[in-house]
Order: sequence, then C-alpha cells, then structure tokens
Amino acid sequence: MKNTVMCITATEFKKNLGKYLELGEHQEILIMKNGRVRTRLVPASIDVDKILDELQGCCEGADFSLDNAKTEYFNKKYGYHF
Repeated sequence: MKNTVMCITATEFKKNLGKYLELGEHQEILIMKNGRVRTRLVPASIDVDKILDELQGCCEGADFSLDNAKTEYFNKKYGYHF
C-alpha cells in the first residue's frame, strides 16, 4: 500500500492538533501557511534508508548539489517547488 500525503492548513492543524498527531503516526502531513508548504509531519517510523535511496537517484550528473537533489526529490514525490 502506498503512503498517502495529506495537505492541511496551519489553522486546521492548530485547531485539531491531537487528530493530526494520531494521523501523523501513519502518514505524512504537509502543513500549509499562506498557500505554501511550511512544515512536513512524518511518522517517527519512516524508513530513512528508503528516502536516502530515493534521494541518491537524484544525485547523478555534473551539476549535483544538495539543494538540487532536495528540490528534485520533492518535485518527484510531491509535485511542488521550493
């Protein structure tokens, strides 16, 4: 089963903190403020090795930088730019 990503506003998060802390144990939650993603809540049990493997695939090429790799990773995973 593929993990789903929930996107909520900062106000919604503040109003229902307990609810989102429980949901955040099982799925990623993007918290938006003023139309931009500001925070990402991820489960403590997230597979760090899997993320590093995905990030490594973005690190090929002569113009590699950590910022470029992060941007490409999040573009592929979430479809947004920093």
